[in-house]
Amino acid sequence: AIAKGSSLAPLTDGKEVFRETSNETSANANNPQPPVNSSSLTITPPEISNPFLLANDGGWQPDGKSLPIILPQNTIERLLTMDKLPDSASARQKLDRLKTVRERASGLTFQVCYRNDV
Repeated sequence: AIAKGSSLAPLTDGKEVFRETSNETSANANNPQPPVNSSSLTITPPEISNPFLLANDGGWQPDGKSLPIILPQNTIERLLTMDKLPDSASARQKLDRLKTVRERASGLTFQVCYRNDV
């Protein structure tokens, strides 16, 4: 379980990137928003999560070092460095994008560092 006041900090190229805790946009302009944070961690039973998982768990196998997670599509697109679809995108373009994201997300990994509030 993630303790109150703790968080997961993403490791960029194996190093932790510290974000300014203020609301100053300019201070964080070069620091990407973490893909996972303490407010978005939820453990769900397979009956709920299975429809959102990639086929064959995206190739993930238990290894004692990693966990499969479910992220919003826009977060995965950012991790894959994909450009945002325009607001005017058609239903077909959105469906094609979803298929592309699901294909490219298979095997996508990133590292995080567990931080407590001490």
